[in-house]
Amino acid sequence: MKKKCLTLLLAIALVVTNVEGTGLLVHGADFTSEEVSEVNEIQMAKETPKSKNGIVKIALIKKKYYDVFTFLDEDISVKITYKDGTTRTETIDLHNENTKYNDKYGNTYYYSFSRKRTVNVKGWTYVFSYYVTDAEGNKKTFTDKIQVNGLAEMPRAEINKKYQIKKNIRYTVIPSRTAEYTITYTGDSNMWFWEVNEWEPGRYSLGFVDREKNDYGSYKVVKSKLEKGKKYVITTVDDNSFYLSILETKHEKITKLAKKATCKEKGYTGDVYCKNCGKLLTKGKVIEKLSHKWSKWKKISGATVLKPAKQQRYCTLCKSVQTKDSGNKLKSVMKVNYNTITLKTKKSTGKLKVSGMAKGDYVTKVQSGNTGIVKVVKFTKDGKIQLAAQRKTGTAKITIRLAGGAVKSVTVKVQK
Repeated sequence: MKKKCLTLLLAIALVVTNVEGTGLLVHGADFTSEEVSEVNEIQMAKETPKSKNGIVKIALIKKKYYDVFTFLDEDISVKITYKDGTTRTETIDLHNENTKYNDKYGNTYYYSFSRKRTVNVKGWTYVFSYYVTDAEGNKKTFTDKIQVNGLAEMPRAEINKKYQIKKNIRYTVIPSRTAEYTITYTGDSNMWFWEVNEWEPGRYSLGFVDREKNDYGSYKVVKSKLEKGKKYVITTVDDNSFYLSILETKHEKITKLAKKATCKEKGYTGDVYCKNCGKLLTKGKVIEKLSHKWSKWKKISGATVLKPAKQQRYCTLCKSVQTKDSGNKLKSVMKVNYNTITLKTKKSTGKLKVSGMAKGDYVTKVQSGNTGIVKVVKFTKDGKIQLAAQRKTGTAKITIRLAGGAVKSVTVKVQK
């Protein structure tokens, strides 16, 4: 009996001591030694540090497509992985960086993000950093990134072309002229034009554009006036198909690829398009080459002993030029001032001259028939000839030849 009472008193004292800090009041009770052991195990479990289940990874849950117009308004979620292998999902607010998030294990974390352009990568790269502190004060940092399409990377809608558009995918429109533009589309969700306003590089807002909507049952039409050169986007909230066009009451014709025919090349009347909708209205035709229109022949150079006169004419259309010979060459003729010259031995003279040559003619050769009696010292093209008598007396012939073919002989007598 004494032993049992002692055991009971010790058990009560132990329980009171263990739960004193919890505010739990324990009154006398009939505890066995097994019951005391169970209470101790419960209390030890509560005292196990929360930090034993720390965060080992934080990663973004990414969609296939983001763009700069809506990225900051997206619900961005992250997947948090713990040391024990369990995971959970948390949604973060992109407008409130540095907000602290807590979990049941005593871990706290906050995030920040930065934006940058990367060489050879389209759009903007948003880099997220997560700063984690566990219950014991240990710190870790995790990073991840999302690629966001900029305005230049978004698909561009062209006039008179059909598109299949996916949910939340936006098409840009940059009008080539100010006009009424229409979106013809199918589906239940609405489609609109929005004006793009850039308030800092790479960051935009969308402005409301006045619109008129008509529902034709199987399809719907939205009409808005868009201004030349401004940037717009077409948006929808569901998968859809649409057709972009310009509302016109009549075609405004414009001719392209027209080319005038010349005497050298064929021409082309040009293709006629609608300036507004781009439709080909009339296919052009080939224009045959033109015939030359020649001017009158005009003398451009006179005849010489070497060539006849030249005449020339030109085409008044293409300025092509034709040249031809006119008439005959001049006859090669000449005169000499001496038919016979007498010289003393060892004497020289320069008095022999050629004259009367036709236009373009000149002396090409002067030759002595007997260089032992007389030699040709030199001559010029215009007919000045210098002779030198030798020691030997006698008679010799001096032959003169012109470029045009004329030949003349002069007799030279050498005496003492």
